[in-house]
Amino acid sequence: MNKKNGNQIFKKNISVSILYLMSADLVNAVLGMLFAFVMGRFFGAEYLGIYTFSFMLATMLWTLGESGYEVEIPREIAQEPHRMKALISDAQVFKTRILLFGFPIFCFYGIIALGEWYFLAIMPWVIPASANMTLRSVCRGLKMFPSISIIEISTSLFMYPVMTLVLWFTKNIALVFLVLVFSELIKMLLYLYTVRRIENFHLGILFPYYKSLFSFSSMITRINERRGFTFVNLLTMLQYRSTLLILPLFQSNYMVGVYTVGMRFVSLLRLLPASTINVLLPEFSSENKSEHKSLLVKSLSYMFLINVTIAVTIFALAEFIIDLTFQIPEAIGILRIMIWAIIPISMHQIIETFLMSRNYEMQISKSLFGTALFTFLAVAVVNFFYGITGIAYIFVIGEIVLLTLYIFLLRKSGKRERK
Repeated sequence: MNKKNGNQIFKKNISVSILYLMSADLVNAVLGMLFAFVMGRFFGAEYLGIYTFSFMLATMLWTLGESGYEVEIPREIAQEPHRMKALISDAQVFKTRILLFGFPIFCFYGIIALGEWYFLAIMPWVIPASANMTLRSVCRGLKMFPSISIIEISTSLFMYPVMTLVLWFTKNIALVFLVLVFSELIKMLLYLYTVRRIENFHLGILFPYYKSLFSFSSMITRINERRGFTFVNLLTMLQYRSTLLILPLFQSNYMVGVYTVGMRFVSLLRLLPASTINVLLPEFSSENKSEHKSLLVKSLSYMFLINVTIAVTIFALAEFIIDLTFQIPEAIGILRIMIWAIIPISMHQIIETFLMSRNYEMQISKSLFGTALFTFLAVAVVNFFYGITGIAYIFVIGEIVLLTLYIFLLRKSGKRERK
């Protein structure tokens, strides 16, 4: 096989893999958005705000537990598949410790921020979700993208219609959260079946339980050992969600709902870079470094052109889109501001993936910390002068700041590799 044909096959495999993951993410995001439409349109912005904040808080705890394993596992398995059991075991022990100590803290903050108890029904979701991310990461490392797509799509097709029916007939958000937990358990069984077909392992690896898990000093030691990945995950979570995290302290649940309308559209449009980086990470970590720079430049170029087109279109049609979907008039202006964030987001996600493959975790952490700190302070100040509109602008500016910092790191990595 000549070099030209090899490159064509390489690029075709990447494209097909991206399509598999993007189709799964697209189905999940579209169904999730339709569910949000129903909630916002028929039950009001307050319901939407409570639901979105509660789910965000649960995903923050889940993300904190990941601590980079969703990056490390595919990277390591792509190079050493025989380490699968050891990687699963190490990941689940660490995640279990984080969940044990983080659960009461997140529950307490949620009660204070929302002033409601029923949001606690969603918190058990983090247990199967954590196991699922480990198993999904294994599948990514083994390049089982069709299996991932089938599992994610089938679960979404079950979950969202059931959640809609439960909400419609009961008007009870707590019951909706329980459906979410049950659906995640179904997904876990599907991932278990898929991974154990490749290599069987005892379920105790996935759900460890022994006394040392409750040792606070052991947890701190492990966090210190994984501080690069842990801080990247924690700060990524804070950087993107910092505004929503503190918004209930400054605004009513109704205005939280208005803000989340814009954020939902931005989150939906993060699908393309999110699916792309899931495929690019194993490729950036491969030994074929001659392709890496070209792949990075092409990915950034495509992301920029696609997302500029999308942002301009949504800006022009914002009033029509909101009237067609949520029917929350205050959200029109918010959407027109926040939609521009998809351009820097799509680009800095790809750059971050490249930097992670070069072991730039600590440098990434510093960039995320600086951006998150800027966002927290800016939101607290701007809220008193410009309210929710000013907060929407801060969201966009924060993403631009992060992209700028990553570009500096990218230039630094290029200089280091040339030496």
